[in-house]
Amino acid sequence: MKSKQGGFGGRSSRKSDGSLVLIMVCTIAFVAFGGTAIYLLGQDSVPGMNQSRVVVKEEKPQELRSVEVLIPIKNIEAGEELKPQLFRVENRPQISVDARTVGSQEQLVGQYARSMIIAGRPLSLDYLTSIKPVSPISSEIKPGYRAVTIPVDAKSSVEGWAKAGSRVDVFWISNLGGKSQASLSLIVQNAKVLSTDRAVSNQPNNPEKPIPAHVTLLVTAQDAQKIQLAKTTGSVSLALRGDDDKGEATQGGTITLNQLYNQRRTTTRTSIPKFKGTVVANGKKFHVGYNGELIPSGF
Repeated sequence: MKSKQGGFGGRSSRKSDGSLVLIMVCTIAFVAFGGTAIYLLGQDSVPGMNQSRVVVKEEKPQELRSVEVLIPIKNIEAGEELKPQLFRVENRPQISVDARTVGSQEQLVGQYARSMIIAGRPLSLDYLTSIKPVSPISSEIKPGYRAVTIPVDAKSSVEGWAKAGSRVDVFWISNLGGKSQASLSLIVQNAKVLSTDRAVSNQPNNPEKPIPAHVTLLVTAQDAQKIQLAKTTGSVSLALRGDDDKGEATQGGTITLNQLYNQRRTTTRTSIPKFKGTVVANGKKFHVGYNGELIPSGF
């Protein structure tokens, strides 16, 4: 019996020793792991350590605000009263909208079109005026400027291409000194065409009347006097400018018929061959050509 108990007792002792060893190993591993973790965490707090950290900052997407703008549904003539039914409301990104863009129908109350408003473009405050224009073109006449009308035909209106919005030069053709003293003068430059036969928009010509009979120009008060005087002492003609030509002409002034004739004579003389000599017949002087012909010395 003792031997059996001793046997049982021996086996129990060996199991206790093994459990104790396992506990000690786990304890040592835990202590080692914990120490390593504490050391690494301590390194992060040491100043001067060259360690890079990646910080991810979560940003909220920026909201794209939109604002309402008024869009004309058709072309609006200068002087026309601005009513809500002439516009549609659209939402546009605020970042793309000019500060002077009209955004509410309330801003239209008591307003008129200062000049022509083109369909499909956001309405700007620059096109609004609270002063009711007397005529479709009066709103475009700035202080110090005048509107003057001249009669034209196919030649003087450049075949009708001088339309509202075009830029023209004005020439005065005068016969004050007789036909031999006829002259042409550039009296006004870069004048704006306000209307042609009361048409204030740049639309295609009427097929039934392609050439206007009258053109109204916007000029300074002084240039208006020149044109009015020129109409009573001769004829007035227009020269159409290019869309990008807004400056003063490099050449201008006046040219007379005599000057033009003398230029032609100078050009003609260069083509005449040299003469053999000169003779006088009946009191007149002649050049003798190589073929024996007599050429008046005046040519």
